[in-house]
Amino acid sequence: MPSFSPAPRATRPFSDLNSRLKRGRICEMLQQRSFRAAYQPIFAMADDRLIGVEALTRVQVRPYRSPDA
Repeated sequence: MPSFSPAPRATRPFSDLNSRLKRGRICEMLQQRSFRAAYQPIFAMADDRLIGVEALTRVQVRPYRSPDA
């Protein structure tokens, strides 16, 4: 019985660079404490009773400003 061997994944140009840039941006946002917790209440539809909360992560991104501005 032949063993399964998946085909090699096609690589996109600059995919490693893009992922490194994204990781770098996330690290930068962590250092700047840009992530905030937000809590979303969950209510029962039948009787409007609070049955739980959902924790969400929000990112506060500072607007980009050109050095010329």
